[in-house]
Amino acid sequence: MPSTAFRAGPSSTHSRWAAGAAGVGVVVHLAMVSAGGVMAAAAVLMALACIPCAWGMWRAPTLRTARVLTGMSLGMALLHGALLLGVAPALHHGGMAGMGASAMAQGPSLSVLSDGDSGSTGSGLMMLAVMCADFTAAMLAASWLRRSLGIALAAR
Repeated sequence: MPSTAFRAGPSSTHSRWAAGAAGVGVVVHLAMVSAGGVMAAAAVLMALACIPCAWGMWRAPTLRTARVLTGMSLGMALLHGALLLGVAPALHHGGMAGMGASAMAQGPSLSVLSDGDSGSTGSGLMMLAVMCADFTAAMLAASWLRRSLGIALAAR
């Protein structure tokens, strides 16, 4: 079984693309802080959680870093999707994605993107931007991981 300390080299373009996508996720999470409340603190914590993986994938990618980045990015993308669609109303706190009680009562819908309130539309689009960055980071980290495992197995 390949070691988790396998390194593809600091100049691996593939790993840097994954790190860049994670970096975009950090920036978009920090942009969501303006929502205020408990969700602002959650956005800061999620951004801080992304930084070590993005840095690791940029400087010295390892199998472990790629696995963590893939898992965390997928988890965050699914959580943001649930919040955006109103599937996870218990996680909703004031100001996040402009989802008021009436938007949550409707159940899963994309009304948060088109309810006419420009603040809500911006928040909904920000949520979609986070989801896109997270899915992209997960896809790139997973494909780097697959390629790296293939290289390690071929070297045996």
